[in-house]
Amino acid sequence: MKNINVLLAADENYADQLQITIKTTLENLNKKTRVNFIVLSNNLSNSTKLALKKLAHGLHTVEYLDLDPSVFAFCPTNSHINKTAYYRILAPQLLAKRNIDRILYLDVDLLVRHDLTELYDAELNHNIVGAVIDTGQAFALNRLGVDPVVAANNIYFNSGILVIDIKKWNENHITEKTLNYIKHQSHLIIFHDQDALNAVLAGHVQMLHPKWNLQIRLFSENTVQLTKPTIN
Repeated sequence: MKNINVLLAADENYADQLQITIKTTLENLNKKTRVNFIVLSNNLSNSTKLALKKLAHGLHTVEYLDLDPSVFAFCPTNSHINKTAYYRILAPQLLAKRNIDRILYLDVDLLVRHDLTELYDAELNHNIVGAVIDTGQAFALNRLGVDPVVAANNIYFNSGILVIDIKKWNENHITEKTLNYIKHQSHLIIFHDQDALNAVLAGHVQMLHPKWNLQIRLFSENTVQLTKPTIN
């Protein structure tokens, strides 16, 4: 039996989306894989937790790590991005003492269309994270103040799906560096946690096949290939 750890972050406002992401993950999962879902939140209702427990069918587990949003008081937000978006930054540090080598982070606005066991086992080639390109951000690393040589040889990624090597993340103090970047370089930030993670992780990212994070906004009906996406 294969065990994988999947990290999500949501508050009660995104309870429905959280359930859909977990439901579609399990619907497409290899029958020999078991998932431990770790949900970062601060106010999920008992009814939402009961619904997630039912989705797990006793085969999988769902656990909760409650975070205090005030930790991220200095982090910029807008009408649709709240403090919950920054929770993923703390997760590897919170899990440091657990027997978990890597974790797969998923945003909760996703539909999973393929077995995630393959993604969980993706080769990172000694990098800290694996992620998919965020097309249309060719000059974003320069905008974020990344060293020009590093920026020229690396690609801006979408933070909605991340395969994270927990040990390497913590050894390189990514949590501290990212929060420090947000605190002191907020004037450079447009895309919230994603910008900060790109600035700090540049040069330490394994780019994954775009099938793992199909950003449908980038395609038109006339140009998209009508093949089954993995995650969208």
